[in-house]
Amino acid sequence: MPEPDPEPAAGEDTFGARAAPPVPALRTEGLGLRTRHGWVFTDVTVELPAGGLLSVHGPAGSGRSMLLLALAGRAATTAGRLTVDGAERPAAIRRRVAVARIGGAVDLEPGLRVADHIRERRLLTGAPVTDLDEAVAVLGLTLPRTDRVGDLLAVDAVLFAVALATMGRPALIVVDDVEAGLPAADRDRVIGALFRLTDSGIAVATAGVDPVAAADAVVALDGAAAELGSVHGWQERG
Repeated sequence: MPEPDPEPAAGEDTFGARAAPPVPALRTEGLGLRTRHGWVFTDVTVELPAGGLLSVHGPAGSGRSMLLLALAGRAATTAGRLTVDGAERPAAIRRRVAVARIGGAVDLEPGLRVADHIRERRLLTGAPVTDLDEAVAVLGLTLPRTDRVGDLLAVDAVLFAVALATMGRPALIVVDDVEAGLPAADRDRVIGALFRLTDSGIAVATAGVDPVAAADAVVALDGAAAELGSVHGWQERG
């Protein structure tokens, strides 16, 4: 993170000194992932401010899910540079990013109850349940904790996964397939809830077929470089 000047310039008091520029939640420069079969995604350059929303969009197989895994520090890239909240080392990035869901790799367990997932997340993060309570209120979510996740409405399951990801106050949350299987009204509800979440200072990176209107940053993947965009067998970064 850039450090402020240790002393004000000559003739300038501390009130007039320039503040250090804010650290982006996310910055990539020429980011790419290549396998022996070819590029999954390539030349991704984007900057997302703290509390911003990134929309990654493209057709199925375009590398959307693998890009989100890479942004979360959970998939090794082969080109370019990735910085999250000022951190570049994969382990440090993982501590700053929470994965709500990634199709085929990370998702809620349908057989568990809402309360089971909350207990598991608290054990994993050490975060107080008040983190979840605040997120649930922001997201407009009401769930009986005895319900099984598999019995939730699809829109509630997406928002519950996001609420769990807020525990521990990450700098960035990644959410894959934000519109998958949702009617237009429910998709709008999810997007509206995510924008309200960013108002709390947490940045969000989404992926879907269509771009999110009014997103702070957009990455379009056309699939030309991503014949193998599957997340199965992905390799976690060291």
